[in-house]
Amino acid sequence: MTASQSLWLRSTLFAAALLVVSLIYSFAHTGSLNIALVSDGTAFTAGILIGCSFVLSSLSYFFDFLDSKLKYRKQIGILGYYFALVHIVTIFIRFPDTYIHNFPSWMARPDAILGILAMFILTYMAIISTDYGTHKAGKYFRPLLRTGYIAYGLLVVRAYLIQNETWFEWLNTLDSLPPPRLILTIFAIGVISLRIIMQLHIHLKRKPQTAENGVEVAVLSPSPTTQQQSQLPPQPTSQA
Repeated sequence: MTASQSLWLRSTLFAAALLVVSLIYSFAHTGSLNIALVSDGTAFTAGILIGCSFVLSSLSYFFDFLDSKLKYRKQIGILGYYFALVHIVTIFIRFPDTYIHNFPSWMARPDAILGILAMFILTYMAIISTDYGTHKAGKYFRPLLRTGYIAYGLLVVRAYLIQNETWFEWLNTLDSLPPPRLILTIFAIGVISLRIIMQLHIHLKRKPQTAENGVEVAVLSPSPTTQQQSQLPPQPTSQA
């Protein structure tokens, strides 16, 4: 087995295990076996996988022992994107009156616009993650991949628009397990926040310091360290 095949196998096993956990949790939360269970399970799995592909960069920046896990970002991100596509299919099956019979009027809804924009970003991220796409993207490869955080943020806003009443109802009663989408949203906010903290930390380390004589001098290590150079932006995903 080649190194690439090993990465894909381990990432797929991780994704499969996460899907099983997601389905079990969704069933424990709703108590029903239907298309909604599959829809919620695939959404949760997609969001966590995409978030993991993002957060590995930030975590490895602060914790050296996670550097060896950076090699899984691409595979985990792409698998997350595939699960997001499956989730979209389940949405059409689950709500045919809204998404099939009323097409394309539903596309003007704020949550639909946010979802479409997010999937557009995640789709071109998946494309440029291929060898051909990486070659074509050239020097724009890394900046384009970093826009995945924008997609992730759009999905957070979308989740709030759709689920906020359910979340507040649960917070007022606390009579069941937390809604899966609420857990996913908190995780996503944590991923985005950690990235912001990392960027601020990098900026502060590179910021010129003023010596006693008033002359600005650079910090001791103004150029990226080996560890910082390894912090490639997260690979695609879907990020839904």
